Amino acid sequence: FRQKLAYISDMSNVESEIVGTSEAVQSEILKRQAPFSAIDLMATTRASRDVVDQVLSRLTRSGKLERLSRGTYKSTERMFSSGR
Repeated sequence: FRQKLAYISDMSNVESEIVGTSEAVQSEILKRQAPFSAIDLMATTRASRDVVDQVLSRLTRSGKLERLSRGTYKSTERMFSSGR
């Protein structure tokens, strides 16, 4: 029983780390206005390729990013509020 609790606790920590990393990647994307690559995001956020690809996929499906070519993205105007 103790092993199961330790495993659940470890998984909870891993999930928290992944969520934090995903948020860091999204935050970095919000800052960018010029086209960027998945590799750029990996270098600036130190996130794994899997996490970066998942965030890019979700944002592209939601219309917040435009895929220009394989591995190259551009944020859409919906990502930035001009305050007007």
